[in-house]
Amino acid sequence: MAANTKSSKPGKTVIVLTDPKNPTDCTEAQIGGTAVWECGNPDYPEFYLTFGESNPFNGRKNAKFKGSKDQPLTLVYKNAGSFQLQVTHISKKDGSQIERGPFCITVIQPPTHFFAPPHGCPPFCGGSAPLG
Repeated sequence: MAANTKSSKPGKTVIVLTDPKNPTDCTEAQIGGTAVWECGNPDYPEFYLTFGESNPFNGRKNAKFKGSKDQPLTLVYKNAGSFQLQVTHISKKDGSQIERGPFCITVIQPPTHFFAPPHGCPPFCGGSAPLG
């Protein structure tokens, strides 16, 4: 008898935007996982993520998502693939903007594992075979 076992639920990824001059290059995630972008630099309390052709959250072209120090951006990964985005940091002092990117998000399907004992083997309980 074959057993079908799924992996545990995809996790949550927290990305803290601390210094607009040294951002993370690439993020990897699974469909069903959650991404949370937080603002970690008080000099740049607002930010935008801008995607091109598509995005992993709703598939819209040219999507723009906003977050801030007071309201982190929380999105759920719904589409598999590789996606490019720009990050725009907005200055607290004068509203000026620093744009960085492109960056990459790679989203995969959650892995599914199948276990099937070799043909002709009886089912075993407790993890050990009976001694003959």
